[in-house]
Amino acid sequence: MALLAAAFLAAGFAFLAIRASLSGESFRDMLEDHGGRALGSRVELAPLAWEGSAVSSDRLRLAARPDSPLKHLEATSLRATWDWQAVFSGTWKLDECTIDSLTASFHREPTPAAVAMESTPPPWFAAFLPARVELPALRIHRADLDVDGLALKGSTLTIRQNAGAWMITATGGVVTPPVGPMLNVDFLNGRWQTTGFSLLDSSLLAGTDGRLRVRGDWPGSMNLEGSHLPLRDFLDARWRDSVTGTLSGNATIAADSASGRVEISAGRLRGLPWLRELATLTGCSEFGDLPFSKATGDFEMREGVWHWRNLVLESTGLLRIEGEATLSRGGGLSGKLRVGVTERVLETLPGSRQFLFTESNNGYLWTPVVLGGTLDAPTEDLSPRLAEALGGALIESVQPLLDTVPTKTRDTLGDTLDTLLDFLRP
Repeated sequence: MALLAAAFLAAGFAFLAIRASLSGESFRDMLEDHGGRALGSRVELAPLAWEGSAVSSDRLRLAARPDSPLKHLEATSLRATWDWQAVFSGTWKLDECTIDSLTASFHREPTPAAVAMESTPPPWFAAFLPARVELPALRIHRADLDVDGLALKGSTLTIRQNAGAWMITATGGVVTPPVGPMLNVDFLNGRWQTTGFSLLDSSLLAGTDGRLRVRGDWPGSMNLEGSHLPLRDFLDARWRDSVTGTLSGNATIAADSASGRVEISAGRLRGLPWLRELATLTGCSEFGDLPFSKATGDFEMREGVWHWRNLVLESTGLLRIEGEATLSRGGGLSGKLRVGVTERVLETLPGSRQFLFTESNNGYLWTPVVLGGTLDAPTEDLSPRLAEALGGALIESVQPLLDTVPTKTRDTLGDTLDTLLDFLRP
């Protein structure tokens, strides 16, 4: 019995010695060494404070290596509860792990060759410590993350281990993609492992009813499904006051390609000078503040070139445009459209029905249009052909009068008409 009591007493003294060592520099150095190897950079951890089974540290900071994709990481107010009994089964088991705030940035880019990590000699008691870590869940009250230009700010994160991966749930805050508007985070559910990040499901909010769901793998491809998103948030600043409506659709996006379909509902064009001119020319005031009942299109982007197909823009009872267009990497614009208008639009444009809008189908009168130029300075061949049609109508209306006057006078009028047509033609 005395021998057994002595053995328990010795074990108790050893345990207390190890427990005291956990608050010292040696144990903190060991944690920094293991953490640095896991994160691929040097880790600096503020002194540990123990209170019973609870341990805390004011700050953890990453000193990033040039070759590490993890460029920055800093956490404040780290706290955890240690399950002492699990130590005897060979496990570090940490419960109720929390971090008040975390900022981190991750960027994959060409880097120098990996730098060898300097190893800190383990303390004397390392042989008595468990080799396995069990972290049921980590809760971060506020996380500000930047992953290759994709920013997540002000979110609450819950992180759990699962079969060699980290399961991540984010709620609240905002997300800002490299291209596009800032969106409010309803939730994000993802899985992080050595091969990359998988977004299992998500719900992002915009405007009153707008919702965007994103799923997929990165690196890899992501699938997007949006509904009732405010259109102006996705437009260049110069168009935001002229175009309104809500955007819906789906897309598949990879590193250098994209494809999908978009639809605009409750759309309206207003305040554009050319629309005001069109309203004056045709006598149709609707062109000045043009509602469109339908706007859809399929798109594909490869190597920076955007192809739009099955384009449809319709203002019921007034105008319908169909066709396709291509936008090159340098901003060059090309395309072929069919423009259809109703009879009343052409009432004040003599010759347009006879010489230009000659096809009748589905309640519209149609003519082809060729696009060119650039996105900033687009061109089309409808305007010059319309001027030519007006000139042709003018000639036909004057010709009967020319036949009733003397030849010399008729030649003089003909020269005058030729001069007029020179101004009308492109």
